[in-house]
Amino acid sequence: QQPAVVFEIRRDGRVNVATTDLTSGNASYDQVAPRAFNYASPFPPLPDDFKKPVLRIGLQFVFDPTGG
Repeated sequence: QQPAVVFEIRRDGRVNVATTDLTSGNASYDQVAPRAFNYASPFPPLPDDFKKPVLRIGLQFVFDPTGG
Protein backbone atom coordinates (compact mmCIF):
# COMPACT_ATOMS: atom_id res chain seq x y z
CA GLN A 1 0.00 0.00 0.00
CA GLN A 2 1.32 3.45 -0.93
CA PRO A 3 0.21 6.73 0.67
CA ALA A 4 -2.17 9.09 -1.08
CA VAL A 5 -1.83 12.83 -0.43
CA VAL A 6 -4.36 15.60 -0.91
CA PHE A 7 -3.00 19.12 -1.22
CA GLU A 8 -4.28 22.56 -2.11
CA ILE A 9 -2.48 25.23 -4.09
CA ARG A 10 -3.44 28.84 -3.35
CA ARG A 11 -3.91 31.39 -6.10
CA ASP A 12 -0.35 32.66 -5.51
CA GLY A 13 1.12 29.15 -5.93
CA ARG A 14 1.80 28.43 -2.27
CA VAL A 15 0.67 25.13 -0.76
CA ASN A 16 -2.25 25.73 1.56
CA VAL A 17 -2.79 22.21 2.94
CA ALA A 18 -1.06 18.88 2.39
CA THR A 19 -2.39 15.84 4.23
CA THR A 20 -2.18 12.08 3.95
CA ASP A 21 -5.52 10.86 2.62
CA LEU A 22 -4.71 7.13 2.42
CA THR A 23 -2.19 5.55 4.72
CA SER A 24 0.55 3.20 3.59
CA GLY A 25 0.68 1.49 6.96
CA ASN A 26 4.15 2.97 7.55
CA ALA A 27 3.89 6.04 9.79
CA SER A 28 7.24 7.49 8.69
CA TYR A 29 6.37 7.20 5.00
CA ASP A 30 2.93 8.73 5.63
CA GLN A 31 4.50 11.74 7.38
CA VAL A 32 7.12 12.35 4.68
CA ALA A 33 4.73 12.16 1.70
CA PRO A 34 2.83 15.43 2.39
CA ARG A 35 6.11 17.23 3.12
CA ALA A 36 7.19 16.70 -0.48
CA PHE A 37 4.55 19.20 -1.59
CA ASN A 38 5.55 21.75 1.03
CA TYR A 39 9.18 21.47 -0.13
CA ALA A 40 8.08 21.89 -3.77
CA SER A 41 6.14 25.06 -2.95
CA PRO A 42 5.68 27.57 -4.39
CA PHE A 43 4.15 26.34 -7.61
CA PRO A 44 3.36 28.74 -10.46
CA PRO A 45 0.40 31.02 -9.68
CA LEU A 46 -3.01 29.75 -10.72
CA PRO A 47 -4.25 31.11 -14.06
CA ASP A 48 -6.53 34.14 -13.96
CA ASP A 49 -9.33 32.20 -15.64
CA PHE A 50 -9.29 29.61 -12.81
CA LYS A 51 -11.84 31.26 -10.53
CA LYS A 52 -11.68 29.09 -7.41
CA PRO A 53 -9.54 30.27 -4.45
CA VAL A 54 -7.54 27.00 -4.35
CA LEU A 55 -6.75 24.07 -6.62
CA ARG A 56 -7.25 20.79 -4.75
CA ILE A 57 -5.24 17.80 -6.01
CA GLY A 58 -5.04 14.19 -4.86
CA LEU A 59 -2.04 12.03 -5.75
CA GLN A 60 -0.95 8.55 -4.82
CA PHE A 61 2.74 7.79 -4.39
CA VAL A 62 4.17 4.72 -6.09
CA PHE A 63 7.38 3.12 -4.90
CA ASP A 64 9.23 1.25 -7.63
CA PRO A 65 12.37 -0.41 -6.24
CA THR A 66 13.60 -1.10 -9.78
CA GLY A 67 13.72 2.64 -10.54
CA GLY A 68 11.51 2.20 -13.62
